[in-house]
Amino acid sequence: MLGVGFSSVSGRSAKISGMNLPNQLTIARCGMTVVFVAFMSFENFYCYFLAYLVFIGAAVTDYYDGKIARRDGLL
Repeated sequence: MLGVGFSSVSGRSAKISGMNLPNQLTIARCGMTVVFVAFMSFENFYCYFLAYLVFIGAAVTDYYDGKIARRDGLL
């Protein structure tokens, strides 16, 4: 499986080995794009509002992705 597996680090939740937190946030943001497009495809106020929340969530993950990557020297 190309060296990707799950590991548990000192009782914390399992994470994908070989992926740092900024990369995990980027993958999550890619998944949020699909959810955003799905909500935007319905002409309904509530779906638009949920799409807005997903967009804000993606923006926040983008901010922290860059901040953590710069802090840890992962650029």
